[in-house]
Amino acid sequence: MRLTKKLIAGVCVVVVLDIIFLWYVFTAPIEQSNYQEIEFTIAKGQSTHEIALQLHRQNLIRSPILFRAYAFVTGTYKNLQAGDYVLRPSMTMQEITRRFASGNFVDSQLRVLEGWSLQNIAENLEQQELFSQDAFYTVVGIPGIDYRTDKSAPRPKDFSKEFTFLQEKPDYVSLEGYLFPDTYHVAKGDSAEDVVRRALKNFDEKITPEIRAEAATQGKSLFEIITMASIIEKEVRSLEDKKLVSGILWKRLAGHMRLEVDSTIVYVREGNYYRVTFEELEVDSSYNTYRNYGLPPGPISNPGLESIEAALYPTESPYWFYLSPNINTTVFSETFDQHRAAADLYIR
Repeated sequence: MRLTKKLIAGVCVVVVLDIIFLWYVFTAPIEQSNYQEIEFTIAKGQSTHEIALQLHRQNLIRSPILFRAYAFVTGTYKNLQAGDYVLRPSMTMQEITRRFASGNFVDSQLRVLEGWSLQNIAENLEQQELFSQDAFYTVVGIPGIDYRTDKSAPRPKDFSKEFTFLQEKPDYVSLEGYLFPDTYHVAKGDSAEDVVRRALKNFDEKITPEIRAEAATQGKSLFEIITMASIIEKEVRSLEDKKLVSGILWKRLAGHMRLEVDSTIVYVREGNYYRVTFEELEVDSSYNTYRNYGLPPGPISNPGLESIEAALYPTESPYWFYLSPNINTTVFSETFDQHRAAADLYIR
């Protein structure tokens, strides 16, 4: 009798453990580290059964039956709200269900354009009344600040354990350069950190192993490539011009010359206009490439793939100087005298 009770108890323990294990397996995220945004729509009048099947077809849950059971047991099946949602494979079944029940559907979109700075993004977020600029800067850091000299400013959140590519980034600069240009969905209840994390995940996916390997082969860090790409993005428009400018700037660095690019001045002074005065060339900032040698402390914009590839694959040329009299034209010169003549002709 005693043996029978022990046997029954043992079987019960095994059954309970199996249930717990199966529950964990079937409700866990499909891919824990996959933050890819997947659009999901619940139509008016759509049943829990139809929602569960659609979630399974889009590879967001493992078991339609378990989703329906969970929704029934918790009572959330009565509150699944119609609307457009953004889901991710990293979400648990419980998180997905709660999102449906709370009506945490897509509220807006954030479009990050190539060449936008953190300031541009912050202003756009505030204009859409999604987050305040201060809330955004608390996560990404303040653009143009060198924390080695300004120790009072709030530092960016450290994502380096989550995203290894950030381990090369010095801790004295913001996350400028790493919010990959794209369109991001922002749902009700999302925080600034949620949006930033998705942009960093997108960067991680877009910067291929081939790009990283090529940078390493050239003896450059990814941080250096992104910093150079961020300058190129702001200086010229066409891919051909970007590669030529890339060649000029890398050549200047190798020749121990100052980069002397206007876009680094624009980045740290008031006003989003491009005509830089002689007085502004003396601005006291470590980002001022007219006064300081080498690359600026960090990126000055968030570059697109074209500029990143231009930074990685420059075009060799006899040119040492260039100027852009308008947005679509770049004039290249081999000597400073030619450059000065071009400036007199096109700009002054």
